[in-house]
Amino acid sequence: MTILKEEPSSLTKSYKFVRRPDLSPALRMKIAALVLVFSYHGQVTRLSEKYSVSRSFIYGLKAVLSIQLEGIFDTANELALSRERKRQKAQEKILNLRLIGKCSLSAISELLLLENLALPHSVCFISQFLSSLGAKLGKMVDWKGAVHYASDEIFMIGHEPVLVTVDPISSAILQMERLKVLSKEAWMQHWQRLGEANIIPLSLVKDEGAAMRAAQQEGQSDVAVQTDTFHGVSHRLGIFTSRLEKAVNKAITYEWERQEVAQKAKNEKVKIKKEAAYKQACQQTFEAIEQYENFQFLYSCLVEQFNVFDHQGKARRQEFAIQEAQCALDMMKQLAIPKLNDQIKAIEKLLPQLFDFLPKAQLIQFELETELGQSPAYFWIYTWQNDKKSRKTKNTGKSRVLRQKATIALLILQEHYLLKPTEFDSFKKRIFERLDSIIQSSALVETINSLLRPYMNGARNQLSQEQFNIIRFYLNHRIYKRGKRKGFAPIELLKAKKLNKTWLLSLLEYAA
Repeated sequence: MTILKEEPSSLTKSYKFVRRPDLSPALRMKIAALVLVFSYHGQVTRLSEKYSVSRSFIYGLKAVLSIQLEGIFDTANELALSRERKRQKAQEKILNLRLIGKCSLSAISELLLLENLALPHSVCFISQFLSSLGAKLGKMVDWKGAVHYASDEIFMIGHEPVLVTVDPISSAILQMERLKVLSKEAWMQHWQRLGEANIIPLSLVKDEGAAMRAAQQEGQSDVAVQTDTFHGVSHRLGIFTSRLEKAVNKAITYEWERQEVAQKAKNEKVKIKKEAAYKQACQQTFEAIEQYENFQFLYSCLVEQFNVFDHQGKARRQEFAIQEAQCALDMMKQLAIPKLNDQIKAIEKLLPQLFDFLPKAQLIQFELETELGQSPAYFWIYTWQNDKKSRKTKNTGKSRVLRQKATIALLILQEHYLLKPTEFDSFKKRIFERLDSIIQSSALVETINSLLRPYMNGARNQLSQEQFNIIRFYLNHRIYKRGKRKGFAPIELLKAKKLNKTWLLSLLEYAA
């Protein structure tokens, strides 16, 4: 082993973040060369103690020397090409970590540093790269045509809104923009920009937010509107299910406690008193269970009216559905549930607009029966509705049963048409696309909300418009792994054209 001459350290006192005059360029080069060429176990520790420097400082010197030696005999073109490759590799890793890993900028910087010191890894470089790329992408999807608007606002911490408009059929995000303050004018400009880009609204699905409602009445009054059924009903009444269930559990627990206390009583007078308390608890439990069951029954009757087709495969008549829903709401008022009547009054105001999708459903059913015949049309409707229900329900067992029903109906249809599998799949796709055009809810925006939330939390809401542009592009171009859109990206369904490259390659082309 090479014997090195001992050199005394001139540092007698420890300092932080001070440029060391005793560590000359020649000495730094020497330390780097020793570690790079004459490396042995424990060498870095010995050198760090000798010169009173950190191990990271020594590894940094080694990396700098290694980079310089790599290109010392290269031509200028080869050296530029090597740097460009490293830059592109860093960009690939940044996009993967940001979009798939949902990492913050500081976390990306640390991960790049741990993996390869030669790659650009500063937070400033990462931020500038993402800002430059996002500015090139813009707020809006690159597409023109007629589509349904499903619009809603997503609020970040601090109540800063993000306006989102989605195509509910393909799930493609048409436009996403961050604002400082929510206003009627912001929504009007949001929709106006879509129209100017020739993204024409077939209809508008929205909730009853004050700013959005005012903007629609002033700027989109000529567009057909479907009030969102999820926010209109389920969002208001769903919470009472859990409240009443908790009340039942609490009443049952209290009843058991009263029973136990009554059984332990020794004195006859005390025993009579405790048994009376137990009977009263039993009555309270009975009333809580009855209230819960009555509410659940009426709630299910109300929700049933939002199924597009009834059990006979017929599209519900709008007038009849409104009457049935109103009857269920009237009976709910008699249950004497605290705060329920306030929500019922809000639903009653929206009731006429909640069923605007039914006339279109009747028209589609008429067209299918005319083209296919009444029996085949029934089986197609039966298949579509059960398939839709299987994806919406959160009950695994119920979802499995609904999928089985849809599968059996599809087998019957396959036997009826005697088509090749590819031809039948193509035929099924066309039928389902027509039925999918019956839009009831903007709940897909809530799905986008759940996808955006990890990015917001990871960045502590420090997301610029440029980063939202990149996220929008990624969500539109990533391939679905499951669900009815499995194997397709939202942008493929929107444009009806298969992508010839991955989302990563597409983004890197914009970055070039």
